[in-house]
Amino acid sequence: MADGASKGAETGETGANRKLIRPSLATHAQDGPRQSRRRRSPPAEDDTGAEASRLQTLMHLGTPLLVTLEDGEAQRGVLEWYDRDCLKLRRDQGPSIVIMKQAILHLGQDPQASAPRRGGRRGRRS
Repeated sequence: MADGASKGAETGETGANRKLIRPSLATHAQDGPRQSRRRRSPPAEDDTGAEASRLQTLMHLGTPLLVTLEDGEAQRGVLEWYDRDCLKLRRDQGPSIVIMKQAILHLGQDPQASAPRRGGRRGRRS
């Protein structure tokens, strides 16, 4: 009866052969250690965080900036916010402007402006 019970377990009720086939462990041991299936992509070459750090510092200090565009036009103002593609300058004369980063030729401190405004977004000290 033991043979009949095991035969019934292998074939099942439908009569199909359902024998478990398992590869030997020796074959896998020869292959060596498995590499991770999930491959991490390297960080973008141009994204080191230096640009974001610099813009964050300029924004918090309220540093007056001179932005020279590709067509030679110069814009002066204080950095209000930025993202991956553009930045916003708050100007003393005129409305605030949004400038696409791809149109910027040079970004630096404004030499004609007075000393940087300390605590641009943090508030003023008494």
